[in-house]
Amino acid sequence: MVLEHINKIPPFICIAMARENGKSIKHEDIASRAGVHVNTISRLSGKTKWDGYSIEIIDSVSTACGVDLNNQRDAWAYLKKTMKAKKKFNHLGKKAREKVGTLILKWKKEKEESSEGDGDDAVV
Repeated sequence: MVLEHINKIPPFICIAMARENGKSIKHEDIASRAGVHVNTISRLSGKTKWDGYSIEIIDSVSTACGVDLNNQRDAWAYLKKTMKAKKKFNHLGKKAREKVGTLILKWKKEKEESSEGDGDDAVV
């Protein structure tokens, strides 16, 4: 149940939302703040689920990104705002925005396939 709630904000979104003073936070800086190897952040930035990671890693990474996975209200407000914008995730470079766009499509497809008929429409 906890993982189901946490997965509503997947790792790639969490990392894409990491910003400071309007600029994205580099993977190296997120890793340093989270106390994990930069390769962990690189892997997570391509994942649509937190599955397989300890709650300690999930918590440290999400905190380093400035995302509260327990109370997701602020994260969802930001996501809804950025998804309505002409240029989504404006703080990211073009290549990173394209990657996030591809992952959003994958995430939506996975969500639709896993929740057929359950009434959960939490996908942006």
